Amino acid sequence: MKISELTRLIAKAGCYLLKHKTRHDLWINPATGETFLIPRHQSEEVPKGLAHAAKKWAGVD
Repeated sequence: MKISELTRLIAKAGCYLLKHKTRHDLWINPATGETFLIPRHQSEEVPKGLAHAAKKWAGVD
């Protein structure tokens, strides 16, 4: 899974981008109020652990 696919999935789950940082984006889940960072390296594959954690934070998993 690429970063772009993961961000699309997170956005579809209702989370939104709070702000751009230098190399990461800060996302927020409005349902829980939890914030989390997603790296902004669009062409790279997402490590399995990060993909699983991001889905959990977004409430997808």
